[in-house]
Amino acid sequence: MTFFEEFIQEVGKHLQVSLQIEKETLCRILLPKGLSVQFEYVREKNHILIAAFLGELPPGRFREEMLKEALKSNSLADSIGVFSYLPESNQLILTMTLYQAFEIKPLESFTQFAEKSALWKEAISGGQIALIAQNSPQKTKISPMAFK
Repeated sequence: MTFFEEFIQEVGKHLQVSLQIEKETLCRILLPKGLSVQFEYVREKNHILIAAFLGELPPGRFREEMLKEALKSNSLADSIGVFSYLPESNQLILTMTLYQAFEIKPLESFTQFAEKSALWKEAISGGQIALIAQNSPQKTKISPMAFK
């Protein structure tokens, strides 16, 4: 059994659902509150890409503020996942990569990712930037000097 198959089986057991892998490398699931999550297995590198589709950001101040908050989150050294914006569809997504060589508890990493995704989806759906700001941990930002 591959790392991907084991992980999908573990997620399914945790969520108490039967998950099916498509084309041996893809699995999609719809979590509560309409949160769509996609898992993709990259065999060559033996890792799993996870993407949560958080919702459309309509043009205007709300989008600007949400993107600022996403950039702030991306700058945190111990942030879970990385935010990306798809301008073609105005979608904000959160992505994460699970590497078999480094993941001791992949289900725990996914659970934290899903919780963060659900919070952001709720904030986008309700137009509540404050929800993100209130729940953003004030953690250490990545310093450019850390790479010397």
